[in-house]
Amino acid sequence: GNFLLGGAPDQISTVGGAAGSGTITIIADTMSIQGAINSNSVVYLAPYDMSEVINLGTNPSPGQLGLAQGDLANISATVLAIGGLADSGDILISAPINPVLAGTLSLATGASITQEIGGGITVGSLELLAGGLIDLLSTNAPNSVGELSEFSLLPGTFFGFNDTAPLQIGTVDLFNGVTTLGGTIEIL
Repeated sequence: GNFLLGGAPDQISTVGGAAGSGTITIIADTMSIQGAINSNSVVYLAPYDMSEVINLGTNPSPGQLGLAQGDLANISATVLAIGGLADSGDILISAPINPVLAGTLSLATGASITQEIGGGITVGSLELLAGGLIDLLSTNAPNSVGELSEFSLLPGTFFGFNDTAPLQIGTVDLFNGVTTLGGTIEIL
């Protein structure tokens, strides 16, 4: 079955010990995942306030849903989905993340997905969906991804990605290939 945990604005949700065969959905503005979350399907994490920035790699700070590497390492799923296309806050990779127990990492926002110096993604399969630009070109902490798909919703948006592993552009979760609707694509 499915499992849903929802939080009110500014509520801190501490999660640990959830398991299921269906989708596990956790919606809160602050999360601390201290125990194992296991699904043979999808684990979906999103802020309650859909305008909040999602900061991956760093613990929560005011106005941001922060998920550190320790939080992500506790999640085992076929797909770890973070954010949604209806969200208006950016997704920021601020420190290295490696959701080792997730087959696919899916990041989605109606805004932009960017990477700070030192913020890299290591995962087998990565799906990126954004309404704004996607700029994951950091050379100080490049990404290590096996398979990638990307879809930009707005015409002319930029897509940039730097990868150190052999990279395959393919079908990841729902989307196939790299699509920018006329925007610039830069893959290093």
